[in-house]
Amino acid sequence: MSILFYARVFLSLAVPCGLGYLILGKVIKARPSILLAAATAYPLGISAITFCLLLLGWTHASFFYVFILIGLAGCYGAITAERRDLHSKKIFSRLTPWESFLLALICLFILYAFWQASYYPIYAYDALAVEAFKAKVFFYDQDLNKLPGIIHSSFPLQIPLIMTWANLCITRWSDRVPQMQFPLLFISLIGLHLYILRHLAGRTWALIGGLALCASPLVMTHAAIPYRDLWMLYINSAALGFLIIWMKHDKAPAPLLLAFIFAGIGTCVKLEGLAYLLVFIGALQYISRNTTTPFTPRNVVNALTALILTAAPFMLFKLSQGIPFNEKAVIDLSMSKLSLIPVALQKFVHEMFLSGNWNVIWAICAAVSIMEWKKVMQLREIKILAGALGLYLSVHLLTVLLTNNAHDLLHPDTLSRIFIHFYFIPLWISVVLLKDKRFIA
Repeated sequence: MSILFYARVFLSLAVPCGLGYLILGKVIKARPSILLAAATAYPLGISAITFCLLLLGWTHASFFYVFILIGLAGCYGAITAERRDLHSKKIFSRLTPWESFLLALICLFILYAFWQASYYPIYAYDALAVEAFKAKVFFYDQDLNKLPGIIHSSFPLQIPLIMTWANLCITRWSDRVPQMQFPLLFISLIGLHLYILRHLAGRTWALIGGLALCASPLVMTHAAIPYRDLWMLYINSAALGFLIIWMKHDKAPAPLLLAFIFAGIGTCVKLEGLAYLLVFIGALQYISRNTTTPFTPRNVVNALTALILTAAPFMLFKLSQGIPFNEKAVIDLSMSKLSLIPVALQKFVHEMFLSGNWNVIWAICAAVSIMEWKKVMQLREIKILAGALGLYLSVHLLTVLLTNNAHDLLHPDTLSRIFIHFYFIPLWISVVLLKDKRFIA
């Protein structure tokens, strides 16, 4: 393969990061810190690109026009870029030996994710039959007009359009090149955890939390494959994390705007994103009732505008194409479904503590929550996270009870992919409750 090919692969990774950096600067109205950029630039940039591809496909324009749109956006962003620095502590300056060791281990996990993405081909049913198949059709047709006839047409298009973007950059179809996009999201996920946990528990515990995230076997598997579940973990982490930061620093509107942006993007990643948006609204409602954080009219208008711009396009596209909301599940209100409640709860508990997918994070969270019960009842961020966890579990329990999809949802493979969506909650609760313990220097 030529140097030009590798240059194109590099651009497929670098362009979303650069575009996202410019978008982030516009959102926070300052030059982003390195850690905040690492946490959000790629997801913002690649989401903007997939929105452009969706609009081009919707209007039957060639996908290659996306490069013109990106070029124009880049020129505008560079000319109008914010020059003011965002004053924040540097997480990588003057690390202690213990912190340097933790950071080195995290870097090893990142390298392993890139190795997985470059070594293994696309595998597993959803990755092949849903995501890669759609992406291949979109790439060769340069259009979305065949989507209504494709299997699982109601599924959001974030992942297929990311894979289409990667192949547009190299101007031919490749099964391997698109997989290099997903370790970048993994880096953003780690950066996001470091950024949020640094605000909640300090730098050392942020690094411990980042390492604990990498220690999950299932997270590492999803760090290099075209599945939507790691994206949902990122979206939920970002939406709730920035909402909590906004609550703790009520004079800064930027975290609120970022929270709404990512909550909206979630509806374009997975069907559950719409239900998770309701969880986000529930957390926002709790904050509004229990704190003095101001909702200025300008903040409300900006946040709602961001939510509409990110959540509406795919929903309107589905309506215009006559695509159902979800062709897999049908409403089933039979009373016999109530017998599934104990079965579902048993499956939930088994997945948390006995599945082997999460290391021992759920067990640590349960034990620490019991030992530090007074803190659990005092800290607002813990109440928000615990409440969100209850709502996430309720969403899936109600789906089991109200649809004909119970067997699929309670299958171990599906359940593990559901639990990855809110895996950050037991991790963050554990870190926040343990941050004052003296056994960490």
